[in-house]
Amino acid sequence: MSSKQSAQNRGGMFPLIPIQASELPLSTSPAFAAYKTELIKLTTSFVRQLPPNDTWIPSRRFQLSSGSTSSSPRDIVVDTYQQAGPSPMMDVVQNGRVVRTDSGVKWHARCSSHEGQGSRWEQWKEALLKNFPKRQLDYVDGCTEARRLQVLEEGLLEVWQITHSLRWPRSERDYVILVLTLDTSPTTKEQGDHKSFRIVAFPAEHPDAPVRPGVLRGTFGSVDHVSIKDPNEPLIWRSAVAWNNGGGTPQAIVNLSSASTLAEQVPRFLNGLRRFDHPDPNAPPILRPPPLPVMRPWIPPPQEPGYLPGIISRRDEKTRREENGPYSSQEGQRPQETAVA
Repeated sequence: MSSKQSAQNRGGMFPLIPIQASELPLSTSPAFAAYKTELIKLTTSFVRQLPPNDTWIPSRRFQLSSGSTSSSPRDIVVDTYQQAGPSPMMDVVQNGRVVRTDSGVKWHARCSSHEGQGSRWEQWKEALLKNFPKRQLDYVDGCTEARRLQVLEEGLLEVWQITHSLRWPRSERDYVILVLTLDTSPTTKEQGDHKSFRIVAFPAEHPDAPVRPGVLRGTFGSVDHVSIKDPNEPLIWRSAVAWNNGGGTPQAIVNLSSASTLAEQVPRFLNGLRRFDHPDPNAPPILRPPPLPVMRPWIPPPQEPGYLPGIISRRDEKTRREENGPYSSQEGQRPQETAVA
């Protein structure tokens, strides 16, 4: 990302411009290794931008109950923030044409500190790093389905469709995201005892997830970073999110409610985490769709300074279809889910 683009998105992480799944490289191609390397470097810069720092404006502090019988009534402190500077750019349809404009969306973030969680590091990894889209069903309000669409590299880079069924009068909506999950902990004792992992979700478009009748298509991006310096020190969870619901709700209203929405996710997640303490042997297995191949070979676009396919810029969809033809005949088909013990 160029310095000019960084300045335009100061405090805003990245623009909410969907990545085209058809432009992603095959995992078996030489281009994939370079793509993965650049993507990881880019997400490292996102983690460094997370609050608290001077690119974010403090919003509200929440004191919330974790619901634990062994803790005080108000034992979780969550600090929330709002991005400083202009809104990220976003593609919208105007008079039948895709126009890139100021989205009106604001990036919002939270930071929470969790005492005594060092011994539960593997549980945090299992709940967030290894099952991030599925676990949203536990702690994100209204999230009812998480469907895996494509696997570029198992456990590292995958495309998912997340569906939210919200209370009336809000309509059902979904989001398609490219999710990167990465364990960034040291691999040797000589490197220290600190541990960390990151999860970054980019807005995406996929041929197996067309817009459905009666379901609004939203746009979503997020950055999560969980770290601990020492097992005896607090675990720190920092998260930044930006979304557009794709409906008639004014974005200003969405922005106003974002701080409380983010804060409420923390105790919900902790409540879900307790299932690891007392696992239910009769609980149904997690359903995971089988891995899907990339629909078509990746065709490298013209290279530009600081270019990363689908994130910094993207080709016009009409041009792509004229050059490469329609998507695979598998378009619109949904993979059968299989139970994993």
